[in-house]
Amino acid sequence: MNREETKMAIAVMQAFVEGQEIECKAKQGGAWIDSFASWNFEDLYYRVKPKPREFWVNTRNQRAIAKEIDAREDADEYGGEVIHVREVMKN
Repeated sequence: MNREETKMAIAVMQAFVEGQEIECKAKQGGAWIDSFASWNFEDLYYRVKPKPREFWVNTRNQRAIAKEIDAREDADEYGGEVIHVREVMKN
């Protein structure tokens, strides 16, 4: 393991210590799966599990306002229809 790989390993393990979810994937290929605290950096890649984006979109006059709005209350201020968007994550 070189210096950069070591830095990345430390960052992932620190995220785990802080309670973040970790995923792993075989270096030969495959999908990202939930990991547990059994580290094997020779055979597996690790990452902090991405969180799906979640936001509100407001439409007015059949046009969406191209701004992600963090709270429904803020989306309501624009008038029009309010749509709640939750990203679907794929491996």
